Amino acid sequence: MNTPRFIPVRSTRTRRRLGVPTAVALLALTVAACDSAEVAPPPVAEFESAVVFNYRLQDPDGYVNFVGVYEDVPTELDLSTMIEAGGDGSSVISLGDEIFVYDGVSTYTKFTVDRTDLSLTADDRVIDLSRAGVTGEIGNPVFVGDNEVYLIDSANGVIVEIDPEAMEIVETINFPPTVAEGWTPFTGSGASFSTFHHYVTAENLVIAVVASFDTADWTQPYATTLMVFDPATNQVTFNSDDRVPSSYSQLIEMPDGSFFLDPYWSTSIAETYGNHDSAEIPSGNVMLRILPDGTFDPNFEIDLGETAGFDYVRDVPFVLGDEAVVNHYPAGTAAPDDWIGIFSIPTVATAVNLQTGATRPFTALDGYTAWGPLGKVGNTEYFFAYPPDSITDEDNFEVLRQNGLTSYTTVIETPGGDVRWLAQLWGPEPAAATATVQTAEAAPRVVVAR
Repeated sequence: MNTPRFIPVRSTRTRRRLGVPTAVALLALTVAACDSAEVAPPPVAEFESAVVFNYRLQDPDGYVNFVGVYEDVPTELDLSTMIEAGGDGSSVISLGDEIFVYDGVSTYTKFTVDRTDLSLTADDRVIDLSRAGVTGEIGNPVFVGDNEVYLIDSANGVIVEIDPEAMEIVETINFPPTVAEGWTPFTGSGASFSTFHHYVTAENLVIAVVASFDTADWTQPYATTLMVFDPATNQVTFNSDDRVPSSYSQLIEMPDGSFFLDPYWSTSIAETYGNHDSAEIPSGNVMLRILPDGTFDPNFEIDLGETAGFDYVRDVPFVLGDEAVVNHYPAGTAAPDDWIGIFSIPTVATAVNLQTGATRPFTALDGYTAWGPLGKVGNTEYFFAYPPDSITDEDNFEVLRQNGLTSYTTVIETPGGDVRWLAQLWGPEPAAATATVQTAEAAPRVVVAR
């Protein structure tokens, strides 16, 4: 409130004291001025931290994705505070404190977060990717710079650059969806030729493993193929390596700028369930290294199954220094009649030294059928984990907090769905990590594979 300033009434000839009627009149004017002045509302407190969740719920018609923002990692997710993000093929990712949602069909929408109540507001501007020929599942967007974002639809041979600030299509790049001369994608009922996980190398190249196999009979090319996109020239090239069959493999980024090819369950079981001549298909348990220029390292190869003594790898959730923590099915596990049955078999983990081949047990997460890094909040890593009943009992799912290298605590249980991704939007800066000697007992930085 701005209080009027009283100015004494003066005369050039005499000084008089104010009489009672004059004082009363001035007091009335003061009260009126106070009543008419606008009183500023008290400031609304803002949340000091925020975490975004992408939750996928299974229903009879398929999957429905939801996105919601919480002050911190909660003990349960409240769907009433979350918004629907789309069905199968939809995805959620954040850039700063903005959230981008792809509906799994052709539309990209940006949401802003209100820092006073953590509610989400959709931007009026949306990007219709169908105008550029993009439809269906396209995987995660690639952020090469704050305002240089690429959406890759390799199944249709289209790359779209968008401006996330203006929410506009900047450029459309077309390329033939073939991997090598004389090779074309499968045409079976379950045919797949896609890239789902995209990564940016130290040389500013976008790389992705081509998922090219037929889920109808699990046939696949006898080589794994890497798509390499150079944003500087808009050129797309493909590099293949026949030491590993094609798969839906992901990559594990290392501090030196290289990547490891993550052996994946779909590659591992292809020899058993696929329509192959087993004498021809290479081992699905082999781990390769990819260099920052998008080529395969010819001097690195390790067969994790042969080294650690198992038949089927589930995946490699992360690498610690020279050790790969390998999630696999126990040695001697009998293959179920139907491949879907592998998801009900509890896995075990083994730490394999990628330089020497030495192995040691990693028992902290024994008993789950699958687990791996989910996201990071501050200095704390969070993991996903599927219990053995996750297929038969409404797809049970757990979010685990990593307390240390071998210690994990369940913080969220979500029957009927799973958390696909989480990330900190804003909050206190993580404390700087202190230098430690790399030993089996130390807990170095986990390199997230997803």
